[in-house]
Amino acid sequence: KNDWRGKAVISIDKLNAEIISKVREVFPETEFTAQEKLEEIKRPSFKLILDEIRTERYATDMIKRTFPVELVYFAKDLIRPKLECIGVYERLEGALLAFGDSLKSSISSSDAVLAVDFDITQIDEISTFAADDPDETGSGENMDTLELEG
Repeated sequence: KNDWRGKAVISIDKLNAEIISKVREVFPETEFTAQEKLEEIKRPSFKLILDEIRTERYATDMIKRTFPVELVYFAKDLIRPKLECIGVYERLEGALLAFGDSLKSSISSSDAVLAVDFDITQIDEISTFAADDPDETGSGENMDTLELEG
């Protein structure tokens, strides 16, 4: 498992940036999109969906936050996207395993889309989450312990 250490809670923006950076190491020319409508999406492109956080108590004085992540690849080949999507997944697999131990992928041939799902989990002391300015810099992007698991 990977372990990110620091003093405070990791932000969704920081996670977003880290994942995009890893994907760009493998696919530097492929853009990321924010489009919502499938017909408006430029192909090939990626979309990162990281919009949910699950929080629960972990032990007596700890808290566990889980960020479900979905990385979507929109294939260029609309006629035979399966082979393209499998190739993209195989190239991304190593980079995404840097964030978790388990990846789940699915391909929708009708939409020419590959979706890869994994979880990133952070475990930290409750007092860190309650602090006004836990890292004294105001960024809020460092953290004590972040366990990444799929």
